Parts: sequence; C-alpha cells; structure tokens
Amino acid sequence: MTGLAFIILYVVFFAWYEGYSPLTRRNRRILPNEVDAILQQLQAMSPEADSTNDHLTSVIPTLLENDTGKGFLMVNLLAFNEPKRESIQALETYSKPFMQQLLRHAGHPVLMSKVIGKAIEYWGLPRGSEQWDAVAIVRYRSCRDLVEMALWPKFEALHPHKKQALKKTLAIPIRARFFTGSVHVLVILTLLLMWALIG
Repeated sequence: MTGLAFIILYVVFFAWYEGYSPLTRRNRRILPNEVDAILQQLQAMSPEADSTNDHLTSVIPTLLENDTGKGFLMVNLLAFNEPKRESIQALETYSKPFMQQLLRHAGHPVLMSKVIGKAIEYWGLPRGSEQWDAVAIVRYRSCRDLVEMALWPKFEALHPHKKQALKKTLAIPIRARFFTGSVHVLVILTLLLMWALIG
C-alpha cells in the first residue's frame, strides 16, 4: 500500500471522526434556528416534570446556542446506590447499547476509572459532595451527535436503568485545550507503522 493510500485513509477517517463534509464544507454545528425545535423534541422525550428535566431545560439551550460543531469531552462523576453490585449491573444494562450508539457517532470513552478515595479538596459544596465511586470521560463528536443520541428511540427505555444505578451523578461538558490522548495522533502513528512494515 502506497503512502498516498494511507493519506486517503486518514482523510476519510478525519472527515468521519470530526463530522466534516467535504461536499458541503460544513461541520455538524447546530444553527440558531434549530435550537427551539431540538428543545421541543427533547422535552417530548421526557414530558414528566422533575428536577432533572428542569435543570436540563435551563442549561441545554446555552450549550446548543454556543455550539461550534466541534468535538468535546463530557466529564462524569458517578456514585452508585446500595447494593453496589446490583447498581453496577443496572448501569451496564444502560451502558452497552449506549456505547454502541456512541461509537456509531464517532464518540468513545477517553477514561474510565474507579475512585480510590474521597475528594481531597472541595469547598462551597454540601456535605457528601466529596464522595464518588467512579469517573468516566467520554468524547462526543459534536453537540448534534449528543442530541441525536438523546433522541434515539431506545434511549428513553434505557434511561431508567441509569437512574436505578446512580445515587447521584455530575456531568460537565468541556473542550480540552491540551490533550495528550488524541485519537488523531494514535491513527497517524498506526498508519505510519503499517506503512513502515509493509514498505
């Protein structure tokens, strides 16, 4: 396989991973005139009024209105209900189909870790905020992919398993300025290694 073929493979991968269409020269950015319709769809998926939905209704518009179409990371803190074994099993029931959808949308886990102790430093938070069981960081290709996953018809049936598993959770979207675990670098190094071995 020639070097040109490897370059083509990477360009195809880049376009898929970043959600960029060479034909339209546009990424997957949510346009301002789409926000209201998306919010209505999300609210229709979960019409029950509760604190979680009220919170989402207040924060999701800002996330969508400030969308750039670029990828971002979601930092998740998880605390399981007791008994934890059953809670972990319930979360796995939710996570397996979720991960399949995530991969189809060019997303993937970046880090999944068990917490080994209480938070060493925290203030301005109520007692109990220092205790978590697990941390997960997930990469999303774009806000549009996040919305499409939330509107996936099977998602509503899976979400109760997550609520059953978790006593509390915190999910914070971030956009990394410096990130050593870049998939781009991994793919480039893999292609270069294959080129070196084949050549």
